[in-house]
Amino acid sequence: MNNNQSINSWEKVPVILNASQVALILGISESTVKRLARKGELSAFKAGEKIWRFEKRSLKNYIERNS
Repeated sequence: MNNNQSINSWEKVPVILNASQVALILGISESTVKRLARKGELSAFKAGEKIWRFEKRSLKNYIERNS
């Protein structure tokens, strides 16, 4: 999860992110991001049947809890 250190400014991160964006920030695979969401470890919501969306503040909270 060291990739979050490469974020120079959270202001530039979108308020709502997709799974691939979250995966890039966390330095993990998209399937792992989705698994964390299904397990409730990473707060997310579904936009349709298969499309996961993540709020920036939830992602920041996840990073703080797991750093």
